[in-house]
Amino acid sequence: MDILDQYEKQTPEVRSQAPVQLHLSEDIGFLVRMTMKFSGGRIQNERQANKVLIGIVCLMAVIAALVLFSGGNFIQRSGRVAPIAGPSDLQSKTR
Repeated sequence: MDILDQYEKQTPEVRSQAPVQLHLSEDIGFLVRMTMKFSGGRIQNERQANKVLIGIVCLMAVIAALVLFSGGNFIQRSGRVAPIAGPSDLQSKTR
């Protein structure tokens, strides 16, 4: 007996469940439709998709603010990147 057959006999309610159908109309935006489509049925309406997209935007804004306002400390702490020579460094070497 195949494992799949055995599973279907033990849990007949799995077979009776209908797959999740998304009602995606054309008046919904592209990103909202793609969010709903790729969520695997977890996001079921436009309002939930909008909340997920707003959350993603907020997360990206926080990350961008950390990078911009850190003053380059993220790069200097790792020790992998050499400091970049500025105009004052170039003038002192030529004289």
